[in-house]
Amino acid sequence: MSPVKEWNGLTPTGKSVAFTEIAFYRVQDGKFKFMSYLMDADSVRRQLAG
Repeated sequence: MSPVKEWNGLTPTGKSVAFTEIAFYRVQDGKFKFMSYLMDADSVRRQLAG
């Protein structure tokens, strides 16, 4: 993935970043009712800053 806009105060550099993400979904009556995720934001910050 290559960020295209500012994220957490870091300007995109055009470099690709890779990170781990875990997503949680709640499905009710066959429809997505809720989505939440956790990601390794420190890894993304290091890649964009470096």
